[in-house]
Amino acid sequence: MTTKVREVGVGVNVMEKSVTYVANTMIQVLFRIVHGRGLPPNYLQHNLEIIENGLRTWLSEQKLRFVLLQVYVPGQKDALENWETVFSYYADPNEDVRKPPVEEIEEACKNLSKLPPHTTYTIYASVDPGASEVAGWVRGTPKPLASSVEKIFKDWGFGNIGAEIRYQGSDMGNTGGGPERKG
Repeated sequence: MTTKVREVGVGVNVMEKSVTYVANTMIQVLFRIVHGRGLPPNYLQHNLEIIENGLRTWLSEQKLRFVLLQVYVPGQKDALENWETVFSYYADPNEDVRKPPVEEIEEACKNLSKLPPHTTYTIYASVDPGASEVAGWVRGTPKPLASSVEKIFKDWGFGNIGAEIRYQGSDMGNTGGGPERKG
């Protein structure tokens, strides 16, 4: 019986560490994208606790499908860019810590065209049916995106959770001068 308790304890411990690592690094990635694109950090700073609570809740439930940072100009129909982080869950934990591709993201941001004045962003989360309601998150629908370019950044994560970041926009590689919940 002691062995079973230890096995369960170890499994829970790995899952807790997975959730903590992925949620913390996801926040870091969001801040790096916002900074790299020259966007104002106030939306992210103001909603940080709400965003963290959603990430931790839905990751621990294994119900978070993706987080989307959508870049747009208010009043325009279409979005300019999508930075989507898609999550995977594994029954057998991976003991390797795979760091998020922060340097690659920063380099990609430098190579994108400068955003128009008054550009802002919204953060969306897509969750599976049955996911817990998290205070501060509201239902919303992202703007359409006329994307001509997609870039996928390497897989990262730890333990039971992995993630992959996908950029969609119109000029990847060109050199140039309340959070919402879906589903």
